[in-house]
Amino acid sequence: MQAAPWRFLPLDVCDLPATVEAGRQRIPLCPQVGYNRGVRDFLLDTWQFIFRRHDHPIYRRELTGWSTLGIVRGVRRGCLPLMLFVIVGVVGCCGLTAAPIALTNKPELWPVVGVYLLGGLFTATELIRWLVGILATVATSTAISAEIEAQSYALLRLTPIPTRQVVLAKYGAALQQLRLPLIVVAVLRALCIVGSVAFLVALIAAGSSSSVAQTNPAIVAPTPPSLPLLSSAPGIVSYLISGVVGLLALLAWFLYYLLNPALTTMIYGAIGLMASSWSRTRASGVLTALAVRVGLWAVNYVLSQVAWTSLSLALSLITLPVALLTSPPTWLEGLLSFDLGLLVLLVAVLAMLVLALLIAFQIGLTMAALALTVRRAERLPFG
Repeated sequence: MQAAPWRFLPLDVCDLPATVEAGRQRIPLCPQVGYNRGVRDFLLDTWQFIFRRHDHPIYRRELTGWSTLGIVRGVRRGCLPLMLFVIVGVVGCCGLTAAPIALTNKPELWPVVGVYLLGGLFTATELIRWLVGILATVATSTAISAEIEAQSYALLRLTPIPTRQVVLAKYGAALQQLRLPLIVVAVLRALCIVGSVAFLVALIAAGSSSSVAQTNPAIVAPTPPSLPLLSSAPGIVSYLISGVVGLLALLAWFLYYLLNPALTTMIYGAIGLMASSWSRTRASGVLTALAVRVGLWAVNYVLSQVAWTSLSLALSLITLPVALLTSPPTWLEGLLSFDLGLLVLLVAVLAMLVLALLIAFQIGLTMAALALTVRRAERLPFG
């Protein structure tokens, strides 16, 4: 039996659309691959266009910024001075607000100045993150609509470059232009966390030193009783395992806190690109993308309010009967006497599971928006 002819073609041929239109008949170009393999290949192509395939002709063409609005190109050129202006301005305003407190010459009020400065740094960081998200949406919302407006998309479709590579190259080039502000946001978030921890440690150390200085040295504090679990080797091992897993969970959430702006920017960029595929001009692409973002924000707000209301109602339904009891039930006594090490371990594992689901949801939402954009772009400019 003769082998299928597509097995002797280059691998890039299978990047072409699965079918082409010939009148009303759909002619297959290459066999359909499995769903799992298709998702894996799409993820791999997206990863390569974001981090590796910087020599692609569409990628290099998009880096010139020809399809973006003039204000976006101006913000991109003055990105670093604008971020410095935001940071210095917000932190400076918070510092001026706390200046009267610092001039009172009362050392007990100086921690309030630190709270103001940390609050200003956190506000500046979140403001820059919000601006980066808006910039990602606006920058990608003109990537395809500018081609249609300039009547160059039909010529682009005549080239041997697959539609999926066109979409992903435009997406990767837009994210490349936002790499510097995302790095700055990650560094500022790390400074906020480290500064907050150092501030709390300094407050605790100052409070403990002042309490020790005011304590009568003749009074000797009683020795706290030793925990029974620490007197045996299995108890020490269980606490060590729980502590290590808990630290890993905290480290994972800390890294997610630093990388979350990049993940959300990827979502916003994919939404802007999807809106661009449904628009004919750059102005309509920007308006459509912003409208989609406002709609998603409204849906997210409603869902969050429903979730918090349901959670508070469930907690009240659980705690109210327990509060009315004269003595705690057996299951509550068993929960209170639960091993602390095992409880920490379960909480850490649950936190890491929630984190994995959250990251998977964000990546899945980005991939879904990009996949819809590719399907829409395959029908352009006549669809």
